[in-house]
Amino acid sequence: MRGHINEINSQRMEKMFGLFQHKIRKWAFKDINISYISLIIAVLALGSLLLALYLPLPQSQMPTATEVYDQSHKLVTTFFLENRSPVTLDEVPPFLINAILAVEDHRFYQHHGINLGRIFKALVYDILHHSWEQGASTITQQLAKNAYLNQERNFFRKLQELFYTIKLELHFSKAQILELYLNQIYFGHGAYGLKIAAQTYFDKDLNQLNQSEMALLAGLPKGPAYYSPYNHPRASRQRITEVLQRMQACHYISARDFQAYCSQSLHTSGLRARIPPAPYFLDLLQDEVSRIFPKKPGFIYKAGLIIESTLDMTLQK
Repeated sequence: MRGHINEINSQRMEKMFGLFQHKIRKWAFKDINISYISLIIAVLALGSLLLALYLPLPQSQMPTATEVYDQSHKLVTTFFLENRSPVTLDEVPPFLINAILAVEDHRFYQHHGINLGRIFKALVYDILHHSWEQGASTITQQLAKNAYLNQERNFFRKLQELFYTIKLELHFSKAQILELYLNQIYFGHGAYGLKIAAQTYFDKDLNQLNQSEMALLAGLPKGPAYYSPYNHPRASRQRITEVLQRMQACHYISARDFQAYCSQSLHTSGLRARIPPAPYFLDLLQDEVSRIFPKKPGFIYKAGLIIESTLDMTLQK
């Protein structure tokens, strides 16, 4: 009997010792992983900095819509690959800027384009899960991805992203980076940049938006399809609340402001089919632009031209 008990105790000791060894190996593996990740971050940062110091910044690909006006200076139509009409930072209401900073990058003016803490957490996840799915994007990183990179996800692309991010921070002021970002990002339903987004959802200029409408625009880039007020009105209203909560947490608005802005109405303009008037005239206009710029195919769709035409819209009715 005693021998049997001793055998059981021996088995228990071996099992406990085995578990102890497993935990030690697990902790050691974690330490190795953390050291490995720290080394990766150091290599990425140093390599990107050296590249940023010596290599030029490539030309950004940001096609801008061409606007066609009639003889009374009324907008007739637009030609575009991406429906975008750039605005300057001075044209964007401060409330809208603060809303975007609150939800996208509240430390934008404090960091130098890279949030090392967030990058470290993302790399830990990516390496442990053998993927490159986690983001750690500041506004500058998002601009770098949208302006210079495709949607591939791998180690080399992350290195490129860091390079372009550092280069942007070295080459542009914070105000310039923010302006480029606000004109670059996608808001859903074919709208690129804040100006076209305000027209697409509310048929308003930026300075005509109320706080609730501005909060929605600030929240759309995170998930344009999911937060669209046309497709998911309940989710879009929840997103407005989330943005306003972030603004309150960042001390951009008070608790009283939060309650007031949450109760504001949201009047969307409705999606309208783009059927331009005078199609024959516009076809001739496209041919003329192609004749003037023979070596630039599709120039009218991406050049951001302002065309004052002789078209009389009163004759088209």
